[in-house]
Amino acid sequence: SITADLPFLRIITVMGSVFWVFRTLPDYHTGCIVMITGCLSSFAPSGFMPAISRSIDIFAGVPVIMAVTTFFKTEKQKNRSTPVMRKFSSAQAMRLSAELTTGALLAQLLQLKQGAWVMLTILFIIMSETPDMPKDRLVFQRIFAVPIGILIGDLLLETFFRMDYHLFYLIPFIGAAGFFILYSSGNFFLFSVVFMISMTLFSDWMNGPHQQFNFREDFVSRSAATLTGALIELFLHVDQTTEKQDQT
Repeated sequence: SITADLPFLRIITVMGSVFWVFRTLPDYHTGCIVMITGCLSSFAPSGFMPAISRSIDIFAGVPVIMAVTTFFKTEKQKNRSTPVMRKFSSAQAMRLSAELTTGALLAQLLQLKQGAWVMLTILFIIMSETPDMPKDRLVFQRIFAVPIGILIGDLLLETFFRMDYHLFYLIPFIGAAGFFILYSSGNFFLFSVVFMISMTLFSDWMNGPHQQFNFREDFVSRSAATLTGALIELFLHVDQTTEKQDQT
């Protein structure tokens, strides 16, 4: 609400909040979730209540995601040891702050209508990176998965979804299915496709029953923002292995 009239104050806010979050929270995965929620809320329509409404929408889906993931968890996954919690070092947090600040700055300068997805792309890639799934592969998967997911979502809207506007209740379950795919199989490409399907349906629902969903605008703007975030992550990547090597 404050940064609506002072857009570059948002850049400063991003820089400070990213560093503080990743140096304060005990695990960088938790930090990514906090920043994803913050990005979605900060790019809501100007005003306090729209930001609160966006936050409620996000947290309303969390129990669904947890329930679906827990219910369908296999015995192998149930017996899997809990991963060690690890937070970024000061140097890593500073580099990530610069990375996300660059994304926010480009989104502001380029006047991207889906500017939040520049930062979201970076955060999703950071969360999903593993030794078996390096960042280069995640970057290219994300670039292609986002437009595919939007296209499939639009096809669903043009077929059965518009027959009953109240089918929006499927959105949390589709989103939960995406997270289940990510955490059960580690398939980042399929997760990105399914997640973008749910976000496309959500965008149509937010437009209201009397407004036509603008597929072309959503497809171009969100794909452009995703490409921008992916390229930033590719060239300004934060090395998550440095801290572990130092401790060793």
